[in-house]
Amino acid sequence: LAVEDVVDAGTQGPGGAGSRPAGAGVSGTWSRLARRSRWAALAVATALCSIVGFLYKHRGAVEQPDVEWRRPLWSLFMLFSSGWYALGVAIAVAGWGTHVGALALAPISLVQATIAGGLVMLTVIADRFFAHRVTRREWIGVALAAARLAFLAATLDGGGDSAHSDYESA
Repeated sequence: LAVEDVVDAGTQGPGGAGSRPAGAGVSGTWSRLARRSRWAALAVATALCSIVGFLYKHRGAVEQPDVEWRRPLWSLFMLFSSGWYALGVAIAVAGWGTHVGALALAPISLVQATIAGGLVMLTVIADRFFAHRVTRREWIGVALAAARLAFLAATLDGGGDSAHSDYESA
């Protein structure tokens, strides 16, 4: 019995000796870990871009005259003439791109749950960097939401190894 036979016997797939299931072995483990890291990083980047984009758009909109519903093009021009507002829109568009990337790598349930955790980031970033006053009651609400999201993440079945197992590319 050769060493190769022992290794193959432990990792045989349905096709017999030498056929290994997808993701078998050490390289498969690293591949799954890298895939999870990519979608998680993209989901967190999505949340961060959405939050920072929103806060910059808010800062820019507050500095401009009130929006007039009878003059939509003028209002749009006034909003985009604010550098803060335009920066916020650009950041939000980048967030959309990272959202699409995360959804391509993991199921929507995992991605959306991760992005929902952005509420915690919103509170911290708005309070620390954008001078929005956050009350004690709001901090308690954010802590409860974070605890519920952590519970959701801990009880999810599976690891998001295949975002679209029945999807076939053209």
